[in-house]
Amino acid sequence: MINLEGVRSFLFGIGTGLILLSLVFYLVISTNEEKFNINTRAISSITDKELADRARELGMVFQSELEIGNSDVSDEFVIQRAIDLGMIFDESEPPISDSEQQVTDEQVAVEEQVQYVTVDIPLGSSAQRIATILQQNGVIDSANSYLNYLTDVNATTALSTGVFELPLNNDFDTITRILIAR
Repeated sequence: MINLEGVRSFLFGIGTGLILLSLVFYLVISTNEEKFNINTRAISSITDKELADRARELGMVFQSELEIGNSDVSDEFVIQRAIDLGMIFDESEPPISDSEQQVTDEQVAVEEQVQYVTVDIPLGSSAQRIATILQQNGVIDSANSYLNYLTDVNATTALSTGVFELPLNNDFDTITRILIAR
């Protein structure tokens, strides 16, 4: 027969332990709040306009600007997904000055010699599918080598979709920068 008094004492002990553990946990969190909210200050100090401008620089767009609207995806979801992918809102990088954006005659001459191809990367394409498309269009020689490169630089989930003008016979870094920049 089961000793009901023993079971009751056991359950009472577990309940008391959980309450005490919760109390200790609360005290630790409340006294070390800054340790547990590392990005709170950085996120709260940026205005909505600054946030939107920085997100645009990182290639984000508003849902209303997409050709194919998806009303099931909220802004909060997009921001959280971007954060989960490793994106942060970092204002420590100085903006690019106009003098840095100016293209020299020498750069224009070099760019005129480069051949470009138009590549359409469908919405929802995986890194493997994108690598295959690039190989089929002559942008890269080996889809597997490019996929290994993307894995090495942790960019397999950072590539954009859409229509791109990509240079032929160029290095993986340049191609990846173009595909991420949008």
